[in-house]
Amino acid sequence: MKIEDIKLGMPVYALSNLEWYSYSKPTLIKFEVFGVDKTGLVTLNTEARNNERKIYLNSMVKNKNIHSKAFTFSEKKAKNMFRHFTDVWEHRKEKIKVEIQKEKENLEYNKLLIKRKQGYIGKEVKVKFGRDENGNPLWVKTKIDELHPTYKKGELYFKYRSNVYLLKKEEKTWYFWTQKRDLEEQIKNKQEEIERIKKTINVLKGKVNEIK
Repeated sequence: MKIEDIKLGMPVYALSNLEWYSYSKPTLIKFEVFGVDKTGLVTLNTEARNNERKIYLNSMVKNKNIHSKAFTFSEKKAKNMFRHFTDVWEHRKEKIKVEIQKEKENLEYNKLLIKRKQGYIGKEVKVKFGRDENGNPLWVKTKIDELHPTYKKGELYFKYRSNVYLLKKEEKTWYFWTQKRDLEEQIKNKQEEIERIKKTINVLKGKVNEIK
């Protein structure tokens, strides 16, 4: 299929919810071509014009999964794929129900666990957040304002900006801040800085001796 072969109104079929872990049944949607530009970007929409999509022709022809959807120009191929993925989903349906129920139970358990972990609230911590110009991790001081449950039993987390920090990752991605530890970290950093300066001085001395 080439760009010049694409015609307005041409049907395109999309299958969604194709991930093996999807809880939703696969769906088959019929789109129509509403536009295509020279770069191969195709504009699709349903007949009711309430579901616009933009996708590159190259991706459609190779039938890659785009955002959990597979696109094809062939109605026969689309229906065959739909039957296949629906059969797979039917076989997994009962297992999915069990997984959903287990996640609900884990969530409720973790909500109760939060009540027993109230000692974390208000604690000052340092979290790993971003990196410096040399690629070293930056540690930022903040406070735990709220704990949140996950769907995994016994796992809780707190947030700093857009980052999530699991409680079980203490000393890896976060740690409790104390003035003593903060001073120790400052001493360590200064000592490392002094060692770097010493190395630089030795290099410069060597260059001076070479000039002599």
